[in-house]
Amino acid sequence: MTMVTTQGTTWQFLAGRYRLIDLIGEGANGSAWRAEDVELGRPVAVNELRFDGELDERTKRRLVARMLREAEVMALVCPDRVVTVIDIAEEEKRLWMVTELVEARRLDELLSERGPLDSGHAARIGLELLDVLGAAHREGITHGDVRPSHVLVRGDGRIALSGFGLTVADGVLSSATRMPAGSACFASPERARGDRPGPASDLWSLGAVLYAMVEGRPPYRDHGSLDATLAAVAREPVRAPLHAGPLELAINALLRKDPVERADETVARRALDRVVTESAVGTADSGESVSAARSRSGKVVRRGWLAGGTGFLRGLRYRVRQRPKAVTLGAVAVLTVFGALVAVLQLTGDNAGPSASGPATAFPTSFPLPATPAGGSSHSGLPSPSSSQSVSLSSSQSASADSSSSVPSGFVLDSDPMGFSIAIPDGWKRIGDNGFSTGSTFAGTGDPRRLLVDVTKDPGTDPVVAWQQLEARVMDTIPGYQRIGDIRVAEYRGWQAADWEWTFDFKGIRYRSLDRGFVVDSTHGYAIKWSVPESEWYTEANQSALAVFLSSFQPVR
Repeated sequence: MTMVTTQGTTWQFLAGRYRLIDLIGEGANGSAWRAEDVELGRPVAVNELRFDGELDERTKRRLVARMLREAEVMALVCPDRVVTVIDIAEEEKRLWMVTELVEARRLDELLSERGPLDSGHAARIGLELLDVLGAAHREGITHGDVRPSHVLVRGDGRIALSGFGLTVADGVLSSATRMPAGSACFASPERARGDRPGPASDLWSLGAVLYAMVEGRPPYRDHGSLDATLAAVAREPVRAPLHAGPLELAINALLRKDPVERADETVARRALDRVVTESAVGTADSGESVSAARSRSGKVVRRGWLAGGTGFLRGLRYRVRQRPKAVTLGAVAVLTVFGALVAVLQLTGDNAGPSASGPATAFPTSFPLPATPAGGSSHSGLPSPSSSQSVSLSSSQSASADSSSSVPSGFVLDSDPMGFSIAIPDGWKRIGDNGFSTGSTFAGTGDPRRLLVDVTKDPGTDPVVAWQQLEARVMDTIPGYQRIGDIRVAEYRGWQAADWEWTFDFKGIRYRSLDRGFVVDSTHGYAIKWSVPESEWYTEANQSALAVFLSSFQPVR
């Protein structure tokens, strides 16, 4: 690096062109400087790219070429919304990335100074970031390191995302690189395990940024070392957000550990759009109308957050921390039903066609079973059921399944780690929780059907209201959602209960679900959800299986 002295001041010149002025920051992965491009007389930022070991020339050329290609693409598809890479300079066998100098504040700094944001403003930032990430993904580009320190907020509220290119080396250098300092708490579980990041990893990190904006902390705490933090991200459940409000659904959908089950861009956008719209309706006194908050194209309006462009710090409404009041069956409702928002059946791996693996043995039920043709498939011309056709077990029938001796042939009694018990088909097993570290999902190999039992310790008293409130929040985000009949009171063993039935689309198949939510006592609420391909809903096997589930269920004792 060339040293030049002018009038008693020593300046450092990089590659004979970039004069380093102020050290902005320094970490394990390099230093960042405010600098000047002396050839063009413009301010720039210079970031050192520090690697373990020395790069050979071939690897270095590949790295530089890829970084510049991605920078050029992002500058074209997202002008003014990414920090533009200008040059990759080499000095003394070290690489330096030269970018435009954006006059803005880092989101992590603003959150540290001002505290968490309300859900509406967090959702707006989320949509801005989603616009950029979606554009990058469509060009085959993964950011790989989305975190609050890479989110720059200009004075007028517009967002720019920095860091493109800093993790491109992951695909070029493999184990030669290290995860950037500060990234571990926002890294996806697959990246924490050492896998190469992809679009789903960026969406996880977006969820983690949303979480940090409303909670004031990342979803995983810093465990003191990179390895310990990454191990927690890979294995431990996410700490439930306490202050997310209507943004909780989007956050939970993005923070699903299995990338197959994680919300994609379309689902995430619908969820965030809804939060922004509802926030605009509820805050008309801020001077910003719903139409001003969102354009009809679905893109965020880039005009600042308050009419008149009063600036980010004045325009943001920082939320006063206050734990929301419990909604009836609220926790179990969100956890159980929001699985539908991403992948209701939690389909992973093998997705064989509809199966009638459940038994056809008779079991006491209070509903008429439609006639089915040979082979067990339902007739396409069957009418939709009325409320009287829906499953409704009386208390006397449910009592017959109070012990394992009453479990019918073809089923086994499962004593779940969550404390409840339920009969499940032979060969089925627990395949995981509901995606949010509670409840249990059961399935058989190659079987598209899913049984989910979810649990809450704060159920409230009115499951009908809970389902109605939740439906209003998620109906626009579930592909092909259509409710069947009304959300209605169900007679179920003397407990307060409600049934919610709907159909939806998943991977080209039309599915149908029944979700029964019920309150056992003031500290125990449950939801039992049965989801099968719609064409198979009326088979005797599936209706009998549902009857077995509902009658054999035993709560925590």
